[in-house]
Amino acid sequence: MKNSPLHVCKVQQPDATIYKVHNLIHAIALLALLYYRASSLDVIPTLPWALVTASELLLCFMWLLRQPFRWHPVSRTVFPEGLPEDDKLPAVDVFICTADPTKEPTLEVMNTVVSAMSLDYPPEKLSVYLSDDAGSPLTLYALHEAASFASSWVPFCRKYKIGTICPDAFLSGSASVDGDDDTSLRSMDFISELEKMKSKYELFRERVLRRAKGKFETGLQDRPPLIQKGFLYHSLVEDYFSGFIMHCRGWKSVYYNPSIPAFLGSATISFNESMIQNLRWNSGLLEVGLSRFCPIIYGVSRMSIPQAMAYGLLAFHPLYSFPLMCYATIPQLCLLNGISLYPKVLLCGDSLRTWWNEQRIWMIKSVVPLFLSCLDVFMKMIGIREANFMLTSKVVDEEQDEKYKKGIFDFRGSKLFLIILSTLVTINMVSLVGGLARVISEASYDDMFVQVFLSFAILAFNYPIMEGMIFRKDNGRISVSISIISVIVSIIFLSLGSFLFF
Repeated sequence: MKNSPLHVCKVQQPDATIYKVHNLIHAIALLALLYYRASSLDVIPTLPWALVTASELLLCFMWLLRQPFRWHPVSRTVFPEGLPEDDKLPAVDVFICTADPTKEPTLEVMNTVVSAMSLDYPPEKLSVYLSDDAGSPLTLYALHEAASFASSWVPFCRKYKIGTICPDAFLSGSASVDGDDDTSLRSMDFISELEKMKSKYELFRERVLRRAKGKFETGLQDRPPLIQKGFLYHSLVEDYFSGFIMHCRGWKSVYYNPSIPAFLGSATISFNESMIQNLRWNSGLLEVGLSRFCPIIYGVSRMSIPQAMAYGLLAFHPLYSFPLMCYATIPQLCLLNGISLYPKVLLCGDSLRTWWNEQRIWMIKSVVPLFLSCLDVFMKMIGIREANFMLTSKVVDEEQDEKYKKGIFDFRGSKLFLIILSTLVTINMVSLVGGLARVISEASYDDMFVQVFLSFAILAFNYPIMEGMIFRKDNGRISVSISIISVIVSIIFLSLGSFLFF
């Protein structure tokens, strides 16, 4: 079918209309809040007013950049039968990066390599590359083993039309086929070959996890990783920056979200690794936003304005930390001192649990890694700090994995992350108790309701932090020393803030 389309795009209705109406209401509310700020300058101390107003202006800017994501929601139907014959398909290069075998398990990397080699694409037009910034002999040895195993695995996948082409995922019991007829996966021939394939994979796995164990137990070390992949593109987030530059040069892409995920990866599950990962990402994003490649300046003349705004939202995402830091401290100081920051009227209105968890994680990430990423970029700009690619560990710890599945935070890791979070939680606890007592004694319920609610909401979202500081006794709790430091810093902040601001 030479003239058949490869995909058809359709605007999602009534979603598009609902989003536009919601955005209109949101815009009216923002304008009303800004009007209130301008009209209350003479009754609120200047510095708190200025900080809160600046935070709200920044949030308005971020909200504006977010609109292209929701303004025109679409769904896409694809027609793979419209693809040309194999000999007319373009060549495809798959580039896989790894940097440290101690943090990125070699077996998982090799599963990625074998999966890429097994893609349903003409083999003569498919090239797979592995870049190892550590130059590890272990990775080189494992790659030879992976190539040997792939010589059996790839034909097996093609013969039985295996959908789950990752060896570890398929052989652990997760299987699918391309099409409705899965009788081939129940045939005696398949069962016989499957057992042989399991044996070959076990042999491959044992030879890699053994070489790795021997290497680490004997203390052998490869040369230090030379991380270059981000720096060559002016940013630690080379994927974001590469995509941005390609779009600026005219590359056209489409968004497609199939019902079955095309790719799956491993995510960090420990608190510390998650914070480090987000710090690196957001540091790289802000570097692009503050460079000559700023999307809302460099991009608007090279791509559509909505696309430039979407890239801009990602580039300036770390700036969310400043409004959230402000909201976690300034209203609480005003609450303790009996000063109202908000109008008397409060309007309040997925699954509730999913929404709650997403808001909780977003808040924690916004006040820690986003704030530190902004600080990191500033220090690089003035020459205090050099660029540093902080690799996160993908090694799964069984104890951490069990806590993660139960929804329990494991707070072992960087003290800096925890001191910031614990201090903000302590400030809000003190402000809520002291401010609520003042509200009751002065009967200022209408004036102070929003600030009391804000402190309560912050504590509710950050209950795992409170739990880790006060109630938990396991080895994943927040240490007593960090809690003491947080209390001391909170007392100093509240005392100095009340003296300087009021």
